[in-house]
Amino acid sequence: MYQTGVLEDFITEVYKEGEEYVVKYSKGEFTGECRYKMMELAGKNKPIRQNPMLLTHCNMGDIIEKIHLKHTLSSEDFHSLSMDIREHSLKRLNEFLSVLP
Repeated sequence: MYQTGVLEDFITEVYKEGEEYVVKYSKGEFTGECRYKMMELAGKNKPIRQNPMLLTHCNMGDIIEKIHLKHTLSSEDFHSLSMDIREHSLKRLNEFLSVLP
């Protein structure tokens, strides 16, 4: 059975590659990554600028396989894991962006 927090067992690395931000996960031979692009949005009625991050690509097959080998996953578990991957990778990206000058 899947439990939240298993992504903490993986080494994460965040870096910028061109216009994209990459959150890379690894543990031994198992690797995966999520790629984000910063969008620039300006309000139509108010001059408020926002820079949300858009998840453009996520290749976490190896990481999901590693988790499945340790914790047998049901179809419901896959949905929960998918949400955890999105939330965890965005959290790591925001931590990375918060320390940039």
